[in-house]
Amino acid sequence: MIAGEHRALAGDISNGASILGTLAQHQAGLQAELQAADSSLGQANTALSGRQQNVRQLLQQMPQLLQVLQALESSSTTSARLVNPCMQNLLTALNYLASAGNYRQAAGSTDGAGYMLRVNPQLAGAETGTYTPSAACSGGGG
Repeated sequence: MIAGEHRALAGDISNGASILGTLAQHQAGLQAELQAADSSLGQANTALSGRQQNVRQLLQQMPQLLQVLQALESSSTTSARLVNPCMQNLLTALNYLASAGNYRQAAGSTDGAGYMLRVNPQLAGAETGTYTPSAACSGGGG
């Protein structure tokens, strides 16, 4: 009986030694991590020195900001769902707008005032509806 207890105790001691050996191996890594954390927190403390009131106010406003952002997410999800199928057309239109002035004027392509001829095409007809201008053209063609 004593021999059995001796063997069990020897096993427990062996397991304890194994655990202590593993801890010793990881101690250097843990110590380096703790030193890095201490350095980082010290730098944060230095950076925030004198700004405690601003940080406090910022943290107090975070819940309200979260509520606003959640409302924005809800409304923008619907908008994105509507806009998404047309996205390529919108990007093309924006590209056209951005590059509208990026071409050279050929000689004689401006009117008497020096303005370039601009055309605003309108589709009108049974398939696309009709176009009725709100004012008559001043050039007499109206």
